[in-house]
Amino acid sequence: MILQDEIDHYVAGAEVAGRLCTEDFFRKAKLDRGELERFALRPFEGEYATFYVSTVVRGLAGSLSDIDLILVREDEGTLGSPMSHMLFHGGRRVGVKVIPRAQLDAAFEGLSRAVVPGAPASLVLPQSPIRWADLERIVNGYSFTRGAPHLGRLPLLAATATPTFLETLREQAAYAAVARLAGQGHALHGYVANALSAAMDALMAASGRIQSNNKWTFERWRRFSGEVVTSGARDIASQIERARLQLMEVTDGGADRLLGALAETRDRLHRVLDAPLGESTLDLAEGVQAHRYLAGSTSLHGVRGVAIVPDPVLERLRGLSDRHLTELEPAEGLSALVLLQRSLLAQTVRA
Repeated sequence: MILQDEIDHYVAGAEVAGRLCTEDFFRKAKLDRGELERFALRPFEGEYATFYVSTVVRGLAGSLSDIDLILVREDEGTLGSPMSHMLFHGGRRVGVKVIPRAQLDAAFEGLSRAVVPGAPASLVLPQSPIRWADLERIVNGYSFTRGAPHLGRLPLLAATATPTFLETLREQAAYAAVARLAGQGHALHGYVANALSAAMDALMAASGRIQSNNKWTFERWRRFSGEVVTSGARDIASQIERARLQLMEVTDGGADRLLGALAETRDRLHRVLDAPLGESTLDLAEGVQAHRYLAGSTSLHGVRGVAIVPDPVLERLRGLSDRHLTELEPAEGLSALVLLQRSLLAQTVRA
């Protein structure tokens, strides 16, 4: 599921890159790093390690970017749980999150126990005050006193994140297929774009380039596609790029070719990551209630919407495999698209 050679290559230079990017940011911003750290630590007592995280350490910060810090309390102290602050220094917003070291270690340990190889992850840590995003940031962060001591956790995060992006790819590809049947061209293009973005994130995550939000996806992709070292990752990166260019150039008559390129991208990505593609079927989403309505129809009620569906259409859709979506009639495809968009239908994956 993960590309260990790619991760090893990335980790080998990540600490130096984090330091250089952070130093470059402060030099261009004409800010005093020591002064900023003293300002951020002023409200706190005890021993802290200051980690620069997010865009600054990745070299993506601009002239107006926030500065994001995670302060890890190294001693036991009295800090009971993580806390967040928004400060202002040198004309910039400074986001500060304070995390006790003991809780950080416990969160990593809990995540390692919760990960099931190949299973989609929600990127949420049950029973933990520390979010998955906090773990991603601290792993990819840099401290001028500690360096990057958590980079060894990157394979764990990769194993957690990659299946989630693959599930997003599957979901968006199915949406694109039914949008094509329903004659919804704009929706088709949007779902294909989402699917390709998920494919990019899946390959980057499997290679250790993980980010907990969807900002800067294409800039990260541009950098990543020029850095891959293994032939498998290089081939699928080229395939994704070809599909992305086809999306930009497609005309009204090219929808089938576009869906074909997306399907090929998905299948090759799963093979490169040694991740079984499996099969998904449509059924009522969790929590959706179905009630008899007028003769021959059913009323569906969910958190995000309601719908009245003719019984033959609902019977046709429930249990339908994603491999047979193209067999739907246009009206059935439109019904499927609406029900998926309103979270009344969902995909259930079978290995």
